[in-house]
Order: sequence, then C-alpha cells, then structure tokens
Amino acid sequence: LDKPSLVVGELYHPETVAYDDEFNISVLVDKTSYSTPREVVITFKQKYQSYTLTRASMDSSERIFLSAQGKDLQYGKNDLSIILTYHDERGRTYTGEEKFVIDLNSATPLQRVALFFNSFGQWIESLFA
Repeated sequence: LDKPSLVVGELYHPETVAYDDEFNISVLVDKTSYSTPREVVITFKQKYQSYTLTRASMDSSERIFLSAQGKDLQYGKNDLSIILTYHDERGRTYTGEEKFVIDLNSATPLQRVALFFNSFGQWIESLFA
C-alpha cells in the first residue's frame, strides 16, 4: 500500500471582513491516497486560538465548514492556517499545512479598543495553555 495522504484542497474564505460580520470558512480535506489516514486531527489556527476536529480515520475526502465572527479576529491582517496531522497503520505521523489571510479592515475606534482587549486576553490565556 501507499503512504496515507491528506491535502487541503479547495479553500473558500472571505479576503476582508468587518467587525460585525459573521463569515464562513470552507475547506475540502482531500484524501489523495489509497491507504486510509488514521487518527486524523484537523486544526484551524489563528494567532492565539485554535479549533480542532478529530476523525478516527478518513476513508474519503470531506468538506468542513467553520463559522466565525469578525470580532474574534485582530484589526488588520490575520494569518490563519489549517494543519492536518494523521498516522499510517504503523503509527508513523504525517502533517500538512495551508496558510491564508483574512483582513479585518472595518471597525470603529471603540470596536478597535474591544479588539485590543480581546487579543490581550487571548494572549494571557495562551501563556497558561
């Protein structure tokens, strides 16, 4: 058998959002091997936050949707990534990553202050995680 392989396929996300926007991120986790990836961990990561999904195995490709809000980002450019971690039947680990950017470009001065304190709180939490 071949090595298991997962790649980030079609990735849809807005390029820019406003503070009050709700938006969706859609990603196709594409199985590109005959072998079945096992113990699959799919992580959506932003500077101080992450959201993780797990699958015991992936027998086929899967589209994943994530909803988010502008107020959960930082003002300006936000570097995000999707990290795939999985194993073969012998326990060997494989990883892949796709990076993308969402720009939060519309927030009032008061909303920017709220974003600052939200980001500061996330940073403090990350120190103890």
